[in-house]
Amino acid sequence: RPHNRAGMPLPTQSYGWCSLIAALALVEALGDHARLEAAVKWPNDVLVNGRKISGILAQMVT
Repeated sequence: RPHNRAGMPLPTQSYGWCSLIAALALVEALGDHARLEAAVKWPNDVLVNGRKISGILAQMVT
């Protein structure tokens, strides 16, 4: 279950942001490690040179 830095669980209404946060993390990793200029196309696609290289989807299961 997602939690904050203090270890407290995030409210379920915040879970919708998980895909966007993962996409932003991928953009940062591509820039830092592969030296690629990547961007997020709302809400969850990652683009390099204007072309989609990834789509991030998150699913919650019980």
